[in-house]
Amino acid sequence: MADARGQVIQLFEVDEEIQQEEWQAEAADDEAAQGVLIITEGGTTAKERTIRLNYEKQGQSILVPARVGARDAFFLFDTGATYTTLTEEFARQAGVSPAQDAPVTMVQTAAGVTQTRFGLMDRFTLGASELDYVSFTVCDACGMGTYQGRPIAGLLGLNVLRRYRVSVDDSQGVIELEPHGDFHERSADIEPWLEAELTTVEVDSVTVEVRNRAPKRIDRVTLDVTCLLASGEEVSDQATIRSVAADSSTEVALSASLGTCRQFDASVAEGRW
Repeated sequence: MADARGQVIQLFEVDEEIQQEEWQAEAADDEAAQGVLIITEGGTTAKERTIRLNYEKQGQSILVPARVGARDAFFLFDTGATYTTLTEEFARQAGVSPAQDAPVTMVQTAAGVTQTRFGLMDRFTLGASELDYVSFTVCDACGMGTYQGRPIAGLLGLNVLRRYRVSVDDSQGVIELEPHGDFHERSADIEPWLEAELTTVEVDSVTVEVRNRAPKRIDRVTLDVTCLLASGEEVSDQATIRSVAADSSTEVALSASLGTCRQFDASVAEGRW
């Protein structure tokens, strides 16, 4: 889970060159067409409706307008990217550069496999919809310069798109995003920031320390835990933690007997900021 250094995230670059063409946006006051989705600090939804986003297409590339904090940009719509990405320069300009001790992972691009860091966007806006605490990875190879004066900041990945039912109307140049019923489920954004390790292993007592490396409290998280025993048997358990403060850790006891655990693994089954 959280120690993502052993996994490789697939990111797909777009080979088509984006040319300077005029982008026609919907009227700014057409909220009924765009939909409104406001996520508050407590995670409640003020209003949920389908979001309509105009896009431009050049070859196989789809450009989606978005905003990171107060910084406008375009993102490449990419359903093959596990995580949304930002170039290092854009992350710096938007004030969301990852900390030096942020979790790292390996990403696969057309240029090969490289190590990069995770960051967290406090505010990520699509149309009239504001999302909070969206994880991203730094990927300079995923940006493509500028378009109509706005930077093409990176890829719009599945950690955002999986929260919606997505439809693309190519004839109208419109993407519609309809929130899923489990819209507030944030395991994809939370998982890179969590680390878990066994701290107490006895015949009838197993304790796991869970560390939250994010600069944001996790309000609730459920972990799927598996252990390979010395006998070769795999034992599974699930643990729910009510809250883990930012940059801190907590312990949780497991019910399964993992006294001879030889290989331990944990993943985020459900989570919310």
